[in-house]
Amino acid sequence: MQRTLVALGCTLALAAGSAMAQQSGSGENASGSLGDRARQAAQTLGEKAKEAAEKAKTKVEETTDKSKAGTDQSAQSSQGTTAMGSSGTDPQQMQRQADADYKSAKAQCEPIQQPSQKTICEKEATAAHANAEVRIEKAKVAAQGSATTGMGAGKSSR
Repeated sequence: MQRTLVALGCTLALAAGSAMAQQSGSGENASGSLGDRARQAAQTLGEKAKEAAEKAKTKVEETTDKSKAGTDQSAQSSQGTTAMGSSGTDPQQMQRQADADYKSAKAQCEPIQQPSQKTICEKEATAAHANAEVRIEKAKVAAQGSATTGMGAGKSSR
């Protein structure tokens, strides 16, 4: 992505430079100084593109870390409640929490200006929500399984 931005910047600078050269005439002094200006513009644009890419990369890493922390915390929470038994696992409560986490994660994506970074943030939020829904379904299955074995309906596997 960074190379693409730099290449785009260079292309724009060269296009602007050639347009200016056509307007100012075709003298050697004009084209020499114009070439220097085009190189400087391309260099400045490249530096700005690198800065923007670094900022975007930092934002993505922060968002990913927050998402992972939320997912890990939810996973630990669901594992803890599963270990406690069916009385500690409330799929409805888990669904409410997953929905609230999703809304919060989507809200964190709103201030992001770059469309590509915003899309990544939103997809991460959606993925975290989907993972939470998987854990909810597992909790429902575990609750149903413990309800049937608790009644004495289970058979030995021999």
